[in-house]
Amino acid sequence: MIWLVGTASPVGREIIRLADHYRIPICSGPESLLNIEGLRAYGFKKRPDWIINCIDSDDNSHAETKEELAYAVNAHGARNLAVVASELDVPLIHLSTDRVFSGVWDERVDEDTPANPLSIFGSSKLAGEKAVQSVTDKCYILRVADLYGECGAGPVDSLLRRVLTLSTLDLPADQFVSPSWARDAANWILTIIQGNHHAYGLYHCAAAGTVSFYGLGVLMAQFAEIAGLLAQRPQFRGFESKNGNARKAVLDTKKFINNFGGGFPAWEHSLNRYIRTLQ
Repeated sequence: MIWLVGTASPVGREIIRLADHYRIPICSGPESLLNIEGLRAYGFKKRPDWIINCIDSDDNSHAETKEELAYAVNAHGARNLAVVASELDVPLIHLSTDRVFSGVWDERVDEDTPANPLSIFGSSKLAGEKAVQSVTDKCYILRVADLYGECGAGPVDSLLRRVLTLSTLDLPADQFVSPSWARDAANWILTIIQGNHHAYGLYHCAAAGTVSFYGLGVLMAQFAEIAGLLAQRPQFRGFESKNGNARKAVLDTKKFINNFGGGFPAWEHSLNRYIRTLQ
């Protein structure tokens, strides 16, 4: 049985949808990670085989204005759940983010690349990674790139909302992303669980390929128009970022593929599938 924390998050929602296919039962207890006694009581009552923490895994918009809350949930709360996982002696899967990197490299970054977050969200998620690793060895930390999905609050979700509502968009042509659908992330997590692998550690996960925000917006509009979500495509204007703020780093996913097999779907394919679910 999986104890899923963050059932309302994009990845949590998709795990619930896919659990029947994988024939894995799910339980969901306290959504607050700040009360360790509540977490402990629920954990010892249910005795799960696995714990997944995907709470707030994609919410980088509110973190920038609520620093104390970001660190409380993403770092201190993550540690609380890891403590309970250690006490129960069960594996913990903890979702993190590519935002632990600045994104200024012109190359792929692997798990050994030093992190240097530029945002409160990225800093708090990095603190959470370290906190989890400090209390349990039986953990998988998955850094998911540019996550988006139902009820998401990340940059890709925000861009899609703008594409569907605005007539003109100015988008950076030199900031590159690997948009990763929450359903794909849920599949990556359940693949680990179904295979009962014990290759604990830090992993990078991302859809295959990259695209600029400008190119992403244009393709979003094309898919949305085909899906009947747009009467007319907006006008797009590309620009280059100022002060050297171009974002080009891409997560290297070879370690995950080598340990768990399979591959990562092309970002265009998953984006098209997601937009069709909005019909």
